[in-house]
Amino acid sequence: MKLLKNSILFFFLLILFSGCATKIELSEYRDISSVNILDEDDVSKIYKTPIINLENIKVISTKYNKFILNDIIGAIHTSKIIKIKDSESSDYSIEINLDSVDLKASYTKRRWISTGKDRHGNLTGYYTNPYWTYRVYALIYAKVVDNKTKEIYAYSENGYYTFRTTGYNRRAIQSNEYKKAISDANKKLINAIANEIIPKARIISTKVNLDDDEDYIFLINMGLNHGVKSQQKSKVFKTIIEKDQINGKTIKNSIYIDDATVSNQVSSNNAWIVLDDEDNNKRIRVGDEVKVIFNN
Repeated sequence: MKLLKNSILFFFLLILFSGCATKIELSEYRDISSVNILDEDDVSKIYKTPIINLENIKVISTKYNKFILNDIIGAIHTSKIIKIKDSESSDYSIEINLDSVDLKASYTKRRWISTGKDRHGNLTGYYTNPYWTYRVYALIYAKVVDNKTKEIYAYSENGYYTFRTTGYNRRAIQSNEYKKAISDANKKLINAIANEIIPKARIISTKVNLDDDEDYIFLINMGLNHGVKSQQKSKVFKTIIEKDQINGKTIKNSIYIDDATVSNQVSSNNAWIVLDDEDNNKRIRVGDEVKVIFNN
């Protein structure tokens, strides 16, 4: 029992200090950014969010067609990962299809809920009323076309909605309950699409702790306006630029360095990130790339 308590305490402290590792105070750091790392034509401090025109979002489902269209547009607006504009050319086209909706229902006659012990050491609790548990499923397919390269990406996501009703009798599922499962699938779909098509961010500044020369933080050119949030995971890539000695062209390669976590310092267009392994801090330079991960 003592070993179990110590293990639980260790796990709790690990979670606690893991969170603290990405909580930073900018006043405790000084700038050490390098300059002229990339060619002038390749440096851009402005992150360009992919744009899609409303006309390029199509739903081909036979059921819930209008709801799916409105819901996917709402999910895109909320995520801020992709911009929807009427007047500009579209970077991508999206075609969405609701493949199926399904339901699983299970009946529980009653369940014992423990409330602890009384003053005599006897177990106390109560039995619940009988209830039904419903789990609604929705499977969404999407095809995304890069309008410039004509490359096609395919996705499928399952959405879920779970709820209970008290009583002996099973009831019919209502339309809005299926819609909640569809909405869940749409949110997952937007994240999956984002992880495939959105550009990598750039590191545009580097700082080191005033009291610890191993403690680095890195500023990227993505922020709240692009869907970035505190504690979000990302992957950092070293940008290697070489010149082809035969034709004189510039060759750029990206080499994976480490995972990173978005800190508590997130502004509209920028965010400070912390590498998971500080041993890699000195390998990173301004201009290196960061792939922000959007999870469900």
